[in-house]
Amino acid sequence: MRTKIMLKTIFLILTLVLSAHDACCTQTNDRPEDAFIHANTLYQRGEFSQAYDAYKTLIPKTNNIHFNMGNCAFKMGKNGYALLHWRQAENNWGLFGHEELHHNIALLKAQLMKNKENSGETTVSQTLTNMHQATKNILIPWVRAIPLLTLQLLVIIAWILLFTCIRFFRRRIPKTVIILFFSLFACAGATLAIKYNLNHNTYGIIVTDQAQLLSGPGDSFSLLGQLPEASEVAILKQSGAFYKIRHAGKFGWVDKKQVECF
Repeated sequence: MRTKIMLKTIFLILTLVLSAHDACCTQTNDRPEDAFIHANTLYQRGEFSQAYDAYKTLIPKTNNIHFNMGNCAFKMGKNGYALLHWRQAENNWGLFGHEELHHNIALLKAQLMKNKENSGETTVSQTLTNMHQATKNILIPWVRAIPLLTLQLLVIIAWILLFTCIRFFRRRIPKTVIILFFSLFACAGATLAIKYNLNHNTYGIIVTDQAQLLSGPGDSFSLLGQLPEASEVAILKQSGAFYKIRHAGKFGWVDKKQVECF
């Protein structure tokens, strides 16, 4: 009799423990999903500031979350944070389904270039710089989206095709085919080099209006110029509270508070 009571008691305790564990797991698993739905609801209502704060609490942040945060920031007029989150989404997006993301980035870049042109006289040098920047705005997002392994395989395939044509079929096939394979190899190699450069360097976004570009790591150094919000910079090194950066061929130092890395 006592044995049966003990077994029933143990069974009851195990049942309660397992039920509590399942309830806890269910509650834990539901929280991120519920928070994401709540943030989406706020966004659909046009409450962009509250939606941004709601997305900010979600961990980990997927590319979709960063994309939505960028949209919220853009709606709030925070172009720096908008581009920052779109770039963070772009890093893990993959090859397909990023048309809207790239459209948003291109739209923001066009708006920034228009504002820059309206702010002063347009010189020939400035026009060439804008054309170069526009080309980069089209090319770089696609390079970031292509996985590194895919580019490496493409370079290897292009090299094999080129080597085979030159080594075994040089006299049998038109020179235009060899030129075509050589162009493919050159383009793939250049794209791979850009990909390595993007992966091994640190980049940032200016998130404040008119960040000061200084000649050294401190407020006491001379002012070289100002960088508008949403400017993309390469971060070369840091010293104290300042980053040494490169932007449009110019070098200088900016306060870390004015830059967010991605």
